[in-house]
Amino acid sequence: MYVHVGYIDDSASPTNHLQVYSTEVELSVVSYDATGNALATPYNITMAVTHDNKRENIGNFVDFSVHKLPGVHKASVSVSSVVYKDENGNQIFLLDSAVYLELKF
Repeated sequence: MYVHVGYIDDSASPTNHLQVYSTEVELSVVSYDATGNALATPYNITMAVTHDNKRENIGNFVDFSVHKLPGVHKASVSVSSVVYKDENGNQIFLLDSAVYLELKF
C-alpha cells in the first residue's frame, strides 16, 4: 500500500498553473494486517511537494511524493496539517491549491 501526495494538473487556470509554492502535508498513519489488527503504534510522516510550472525543467524539485506502507493490508491515514510556503520559504495561505492525497495498492 502506498500514500501519494501530488498536484492535480491545473493548466486550465493560468493563474494557478503559474503559481510557485511548496506544500508540506503531515499525516498520522495506522497500519492494519489482513485480520484487522493494528501492526504498530500510529506514527506521523511529513510529505513535501513543490508546485512550479514556471521553471519545471530547471533545478531540482518534486511535484509528486510516495510513501510505502510495507506489509500492510489496510491503513487509516489522517491529515494532521497542511502548510503552504512561497518560493522564498515564507508560509502562505491558499484557498485553491491543486494538491491531492490518495492511498493506493
